[in-house]
Amino acid sequence: MEALPLTKVDIYFVAQNYSGRSYWSALMKARSREKALARTSNLTLEETASQGIKEVVGLLKTPCLVGLYADTVIPADSTFEPHTVEWHGERDDYQRPHFERVNVVAKFLFTLTDLSPDIAYLIPVAVQNCWTAFVVTENEHVEVVSGIENATDKERRLHLMAVTNGLSIVPSLPPPPICIRTDSEYVLTGEYGLRGWSRNWHTKHGEPLQNADLWQIVWEQHQKRPMLWQRLPREQADLCKSFAKLTLEQRGIKKQSV
Repeated sequence: MEALPLTKVDIYFVAQNYSGRSYWSALMKARSREKALARTSNLTLEETASQGIKEVVGLLKTPCLVGLYADTVIPADSTFEPHTVEWHGERDDYQRPHFERVNVVAKFLFTLTDLSPDIAYLIPVAVQNCWTAFVVTENEHVEVVSGIENATDKERRLHLMAVTNGLSIVPSLPPPPICIRTDSEYVLTGEYGLRGWSRNWHTKHGEPLQNADLWQIVWEQHQKRPMLWQRLPREQADLCKSFAKLTLEQRGIKKQSV
């Protein structure tokens, strides 16, 4: 029987030094699905790059054909079985937008100067019809997920989609407290509204609650762990929205005129 073709996954990877520390940042793409990650490290730059590449490839659960786009040379002793890895050391015009998003995640990593190591941070943003969620866990581990929805979805719903999708990648064991940092006034209403809404998912005026399906997911998570709510600092908001805008541009969706 002829073997089935391997799933194609492209990884765009950067490792650099900044302010005396090493870091790596990566974007993984498989068809319409993608995830971005970033980590800081106390290792040498070469060790950081090697560790980062192995961690990213190690996330793949089934044998894949991996296109690895990186300025860093793969260490000679690296093994990636059961995957087949093809290394590409040069960037071209097609790859440039992907590396722009990789660099945005890296810049975001170095804005994390006021976080508690015992709390998971979720930062949801929405730009046009794209939602994006940045999740920061212990040791400044950053993961980013994003999606593009129907143009008819309203901004409020997109912000909540970012929240619920971000919650899905926060570690569940042990469940850390979650801090939702947002510039959405609508999302912030959850701090005081959730408990009352959860009685019957209607407003205090007896009307069905808008986006109740998504608020219910937030409430379920709230029952499992403490949940804090904070206003998102401007610098972090700008970087997260920049990632969303680049995602739209990379998918060929033009910016809407005001």
